[in-house]
Parts: sequence; C-alpha cells; structure tokens
Amino acid sequence: MRRNYVAIALLMMAIAVALGAFGAHGLEGKLNDHDMHTWEKATTYWVYVALSILGIVGFVQNKEDDKKNAQKILGVNGRIFSGSLIWLLMGAIIFSGTLWFVATSNLTWPNLRKLGMITPIGGVFMIVGYCCLGFRIWKMNR
Repeated sequence: MRRNYVAIALLMMAIAVALGAFGAHGLEGKLNDHDMHTWEKATTYWVYVALSILGIVGFVQNKEDDKKNAQKILGVNGRIFSGSLIWLLMGAIIFSGTLWFVATSNLTWPNLRKLGMITPIGGVFMIVGYCCLGFRIWKMNR
C-alpha cells in the first residue's frame, strides 16, 4: 500500500517538473503576471503535497519496527493512514488542477476561470488530510 503512495508522490513530482518547465518556457509571455503567479502557486502546492506524502510514508516506514506505534499511526488495517493521504491527494488535484485551468483560461476557454470557485475546496481537503495525519502521529505518543 505505502509503496503505491511513494509511486504516486514521485509521479506527482515528475508532473510538477514538467508543468513548472512548461509554465516557465511555454507560457512565458502568454500569461499576464497574475496568471503566471497562479500557475506557479498551483505547481508549488502540488510539490508540497508530493513531498509531504514521501515524508509521511518514510516516517511511518521508520516506525514500523515498533508495531504498537505503527498501529496507532496507521489505524485499523491502514485505513486511517490511507484515508488521510487520499484527502491530501484529492485536495492537491482539486486545488492545483483548478488553478492551472484558471491560469490558462484566457488562452483556452474563458469560462474555465469559474473553476476558481471550487479551488478552496481543494485547500480544505488538504487541511483535513494534514490534520488527520497530524492527529494520528500525535496519538502515537499517547
């Protein structure tokens, strides 16, 4: 299970590099400063989530030698751990995805700018994921 999350996080990093390079070179001069900043913000948060997943999986893997603590982090059959990471992934997809569409809406379809209204939902999902994981790790020491 955790191996899948490492693979997903590394794929996210590859996407971030590709979209970051595309933004810097392919969109240069085509987007205004505000839209370029939006593109960069989307890519930055995408990287934050990918790095978070790698760090969290590494932390849990490191604690697995202590089965009692690992069980507190992972929850029953790893469902809590997996559920928390899914909140993070869904949040990143919604948050960054909508921002990428919003940033390029003037080049493609202006109505895509309306997707910016659901961007905060992605942010809330990421917050929920981080809070759930933080709680599980905090509970580990209890």
